[in-house]
Amino acid sequence: MRQYLVTAESSSELKSKLKEIKEKIEIEKPKSVLVRAFLIEWKLEKVEEFSETLRQGLPMAVIVGCGSNGSIVNAHVMEGKHLFVITLFDKTKLETLTYEFGRGYEGVISNVICGEIDRRKDTRAVELFTTLLKFDARKFLGGIHFNDKDITVFGSNVMGVIPNANEDIREQAFILSKNGVVKSGAVVVIYLSDDLHVNLYRVLGWKPLGMQLEVTKSTTRVVEEINNKPAYEVYNHFLEIPNDENFVANTIGFPFITQEYNHDVLRIPAECTKEGYIISNAGIPQGRKIRLTYGNPGEIVEEIKNCREKVRQFKPEVVLIYDCILRKAFWNTGIDIELGPFDKFPSTAGFFSEGELYGVKAGIIHNECTFMLIAMREGEGIELEPFEDEKIFASKEVSMLKRMATFVEKTTSSLNSAYQQMSILNRQLQTMNVQLSYMALTDELTQLFNRREIEQRIHNAFVNAKAKGSTVALIMVDIDFFKKVNDTYGHATGDMVLREVAKIIHNQVNEDNDEAAGRWGGEEFIVLLPGYDSVGAQKVAERLRREVEEHEFTGVGQRTVSVGVTAAKIGESEEDVFIRSDNALYKAKETGRNRVVVL
Repeated sequence: MRQYLVTAESSSELKSKLKEIKEKIEIEKPKSVLVRAFLIEWKLEKVEEFSETLRQGLPMAVIVGCGSNGSIVNAHVMEGKHLFVITLFDKTKLETLTYEFGRGYEGVISNVICGEIDRRKDTRAVELFTTLLKFDARKFLGGIHFNDKDITVFGSNVMGVIPNANEDIREQAFILSKNGVVKSGAVVVIYLSDDLHVNLYRVLGWKPLGMQLEVTKSTTRVVEEINNKPAYEVYNHFLEIPNDENFVANTIGFPFITQEYNHDVLRIPAECTKEGYIISNAGIPQGRKIRLTYGNPGEIVEEIKNCREKVRQFKPEVVLIYDCILRKAFWNTGIDIELGPFDKFPSTAGFFSEGELYGVKAGIIHNECTFMLIAMREGEGIELEPFEDEKIFASKEVSMLKRMATFVEKTTSSLNSAYQQMSILNRQLQTMNVQLSYMALTDELTQLFNRREIEQRIHNAFVNAKAKGSTVALIMVDIDFFKKVNDTYGHATGDMVLREVAKIIHNQVNEDNDEAAGRWGGEEFIVLLPGYDSVGAQKVAERLRREVEEHEFTGVGQRTVSVGVTAAKIGESEEDVFIRSDNALYKAKETGRNRVVVL
């Protein structure tokens, strides 16, 4: 078994790269070929282009895939490109089942799938992609189970809920298949072999808090009442999370834990209505016992390390990671803490999903907030040396720990095991308390404000400027040819350059005047200058550019930055100023870099 990872920004680029893969396939002559396509494109006409390119480029391949919230390549996050995981099997035959259906057909289709699997005596694994928001997920998944078969079942739910998307593409769920694009239904890949070994591993890492609660009123996806009160009151009372536009973001670190078929599963709010009803994509049945949980970075890391050792002992030839997009949001820029430990395994790839599926004898479980790893081998596999026991420091934002403390204060009298709960919280507080207040506001690498905080400060500055009739200036800074630094000298050196440029930027800021600097993302920074016009801001920008140019970066030499400058005009919105500052930066890069452009 072998696996090739292909990334592309367009269907034309993919077409070119597939020619090389096809040549390898013709030489190696595998028994079967599987392409998993994880697309960051959601417009269906573009998806159709990729689908056709795959069918023409690799006509011998089984094709499956879906929209992606980010790809995982060699156990690290890859942004901005589509990922195509091409697996060659020497001893395994693949078959696919494609079903397009909607509400009312869940039971019929699940019965058909069960029958198809049961009649194939050498089935070793089943991979399932579904559009579960299009029909009754619980009825469909609960109806899929296999008689007297030890089969590994895994896959992904495809919701297509695209943050900040226009209405024309929001909730554009789709699944790729050999037959084309499925907008509502399921695609099943059946692995048939007498020498294929597939193991599935799950990592949660969220720990229960407080007393047990009961869902006292719910429908398919809507939890209306918990302990006979509006469901929202649990978050309001214990964690002081208001029912506002930030409700979902604030509850990411605090999902409910319950059980499906005697297995722990997490349920995270996808929305909270004005009535206080909590909508969960996976749903929680009425009468189900639940508890709140909190994301414990230290516990997650330990579970990840234990998982890695189990995978090493399995000796996989290929490794797939289906990681929940909510975990990515939880970790923010630290997601590599969760993924990185698997970078020693051969060809480790995957994507950030909207719901992870894995099968047990009683049915298929719809997971949320779950790290799911699938290891495969044909024959004996590949043996790796034991891993060193790295000490990984994991941290999280202060808001989470504050809410944990509030939870403990309000529920101490009703905790079933107060001492155990307090010891968990104390361990967290002891290891993180020194850095909490600072880290909640800053980017861990550069120590400048993180994006969330600098956006808030910019917003406040615009509000104040409007009230006072003054102005605001923004400076956008981008390190020139930064990718070459990482590619030539390594990411550690790249991080050093980011830190030193950040220090130079910070030295230009007078915090007494409410000036601020933040990391905007990657190698891009932003400087807020309240009260400045474009002339004054240009002087600051030019001084900053010159100091970077004259700075000697250890082991790298001299580097440069491109800088865009703009100041707010009367009647302009924040968005107008952001767009113009971004355009100024683009023009600085387009016209030769290492310069300041004012628009």
